[in-house]
Order: sequence, then C-alpha cells, then structure tokens
Amino acid sequence: MPGLLSRNLTIALLGFAVLYLVRPNLLTTEQALAIIVFGILFMLVIPDLGKK
Repeated sequence: MPGLLSRNLTIALLGFAVLYLVRPNLLTTEQALAIIVFGILFMLVIPDLGKK
C-alpha cells in the first residue's frame, strides 16, 4: 500500500498546485504553509519512488 499512498499524495499535491495557480491571491501565511506542505510531501514521496 505505500505505493498507492504516495500516488494519492502526488495527486493531492498536483491538485493543490492547480488550486494555488487558480487562486494566486492567497494570504502570505497560507503561502508559507503551502511551501512547508510541498517540502514535507516531496520528502515523503521522492524516497518512496526511489525504492521501486
């Protein structure tokens, strides 16, 4: 199931990126949180992809 989990995280990450592009007028705090979330998700997804 880890592969399925990372795939769902990637889909959620892409969806979040699209939402961010559609609504660029987010607050600065939300932008900072978005950067933190992107970093955490990439740290979770990239090592999992390297195991395959």
